[in-house]
Amino acid sequence: MTPIHSQKALLKDDQLTLFSSQIGHRSEPLLKAPNGSAENRLKIESIIQYLKAEDITFIDKREQSGIVWALYSEGAKSKMESFFKKMDMTIVLEKRGSTSTGNKPAWRIMIK
Repeated sequence: MTPIHSQKALLKDDQLTLFSSQIGHRSEPLLKAPNGSAENRLKIESIIQYLKAEDITFIDKREQSGIVWALYSEGAKSKMESFFKKMDMTIVLEKRGSTSTGNKPAWRIMIK
């Protein structure tokens, strides 16, 4: 399997095939939200724009599971916590990661 490169990480995943369209820094916004409200779409777009602006590599699994995974970095920890507190959202740091992150530590951002 070919590893997927991002600006900050090299992911290898033998169990899942990750397509480059699932890795952060999309060229077009994806605004799907469970209830489709304008407020929810704006919140989601704000999250994606924030991750891009802070150069945080993320894996977009909204269509499959309603989750965006943001790969952990010590330098982004306080920024992430502060941003999501302002957004009135709880994020969970999964230290063992998931199959989506190649078992690398990542924040789980629930969109659904």
